[in-house]
Amino acid sequence: MRKNLVKDFVALVAGSMALASLTGALTVVNQHDLLSYVFTWTGGNTTNGSIGIDASLDGLTWFPLDFEQTISVDGATGSHQLLVNKVGFNYTRPTYTRVNGAATGSLTVELFCSNVGA
Repeated sequence: MRKNLVKDFVALVAGSMALASLTGALTVVNQHDLLSYVFTWTGGNTTNGSIGIDASLDGLTWFPLDFEQTISVDGATGSHQLLVNKVGFNYTRPTYTRVNGAATGSLTVELFCSNVGA
């Protein structure tokens, strides 16, 4: 069994969490088996919002992946990893939605992909 790791594509660099929402770079993922998005926020003052991953078959129509709960971010600094272990779409992009109107800070999102097979 082989495992190839394509690592450290930065899909969002120091995005302002004071904005109502952020959408990271579209990434072609249809040649990968596993995805790991790492969301890291820093410098926040009353940072509060939610993060997620959008997926698409055509790069035009997007749908949010369902992680069975809202993934919240809060506090001045922190990180959270979202894993996708079955890729059935062509494109993904990370998302952030501000909840607290006074939120500040910056958000960086890195994508790690791997392939597993014979």
